[in-house]
Amino acid sequence: MKLKRFLQNSSRAEQGFTLLELLVAMFIGMMIIGMAISSVLWNRSLYSNDLVRTRLNQNLRSALDIVGISVREAGENLTSIFPAIEITDGASGAPDTLILRRNLLGEVLNLCAAITAGTSTNTIRFADSALHTAPCDYTSNLSYYNAWRQFRLDEGGETLAFIYNSVSRVGEFFLFDGEVQSGGTAMWLERPAGAWTWTNSYPIGTTAIYIIEEWQFQVVDNYLQVVEDQDSANPLNIAFGITDFQASVLLSSGTNMAAFTRSDNWTQLRNLEITMSGEDSYKGKTMASSYTSKYFLRNVLSN
Repeated sequence: MKLKRFLQNSSRAEQGFTLLELLVAMFIGMMIIGMAISSVLWNRSLYSNDLVRTRLNQNLRSALDIVGISVREAGENLTSIFPAIEITDGASGAPDTLILRRNLLGEVLNLCAAITAGTSTNTIRFADSALHTAPCDYTSNLSYYNAWRQFRLDEGGETLAFIYNSVSRVGEFFLFDGEVQSGGTAMWLERPAGAWTWTNSYPIGTTAIYIIEEWQFQVVDNYLQVVEDQDSANPLNIAFGITDFQASVLLSSGTNMAAFTRSDNWTQLRNLEITMSGEDSYKGKTMASSYTSKYFLRNVLSN
């Protein structure tokens, strides 16, 4: 009997799996494989979404860091009469425009010969003993002459300067390529020859000349751009996917201002707040993010 049962069991074992058993096994295997593939695709989708979201957030943070560096430098070597910061409030919620300035040279020149708008006067006089005024004294301006000359030479022989009337609050950049001393009584800067005219008029007594560095931050075609020294023909794109750029200031009096003009006193600022928003997309899905940072203009403490 034992031998008979053994032979019967051996016969069944040799027969293998039945068709039903194979179908069930295949079905279970396919389910496991399908679940594994689905899990891989799902994780890949999550990874791609996270990658795009991370890229967007890093883009916004990096852009804020760049703006923040310029904010902290704004107002360097400038007094309250010079506009170190300007904010143009975007119309109907459009992105704002932020302008920041600093003075690269501590020696500020006083204008000692009036300039008339529309003329092409190529000499900008900053010393003239004949005027008998302290700001235009020849000897007092010798150190300024040397400082400006050295700066220009370090810049390659010509550089930009900025002339500003503190009463009318107008100013403009101009290129100069030399300094002249005349007869021990007068000194002036020289502009290179060319087809140009002065945009504004500048009187004696309220006009000074600076070596200014200016950054204008703006949003154009979803790019955050910076325009250096009013060179609008060559803006620099510093961040992509930017949909909004909002700036406002808080004064030491507690007043919030969405716009800040040349007539406002930047030395009264407590902080500057910037909110930057952006978008990115993956497989037709748009992701949006926004960051806000507050900055303190450290050069306020120098005034």
